[in-house]
Amino acid sequence: MEISIVDQLIVSAMSLVLGIVFGAIYDIVRIWRTFLGIDYESKGVERLRRLKFPLIKNPLTKKEKQGKLAQGIVLFITDIIYFLAITIIMIIFVYYVNSGVVRWYIFIGAMLGLLIYYFTVGKIVISVSEYIKFGIKVVMSYLVYFILRPFAPIVNFLKTKIIKIREKISIRKETKKPKMELKNRKNVYKIGKNI
Repeated sequence: MEISIVDQLIVSAMSLVLGIVFGAIYDIVRIWRTFLGIDYESKGVERLRRLKFPLIKNPLTKKEKQGKLAQGIVLFITDIIYFLAITIIMIIFVYYVNSGVVRWYIFIGAMLGLLIYYFTVGKIVISVSEYIKFGIKVVMSYLVYFILRPFAPIVNFLKTKIIKIREKISIRKETKKPKMELKNRKNVYKIGKNI
């Protein structure tokens, strides 16, 4: 079966566009990962970490404590799902566009499209998603601060009362003296009351 050069160029262009779509799908996966707590370190994030806000702490100063194992598991699972999805899409694409005939230029076009997207638009998308995530955290911090602020005196009052009660209990435990026991062969005799 012979395919004309024009048809090959059209299929190559379509596979290039498919590669760009694969890059966009991967960016969706990466954005989802950032909201799960996996950070993609960039210059913008470092600038955001140095910002100071009135009334609240910077949400990025305390690094989210998520274990390396948990991050690795999330990365592994999302990558497996992503690669299974693009494999299925690629098989369907080859079947419909090229009658199931696998040609090398289809895969090269898809990889080239993915790389073009990843190193151009992909960098911008991840930076913007980090800024959006940071903005959401700042807004949520302010909301929590202003919602919980009226209850601060009540919480402080209850905290001081609980501390006082805890101190009284610990003082009472310290003042009690243990009972002494004398052991006889057959019986145990307790001597004294609070000696």
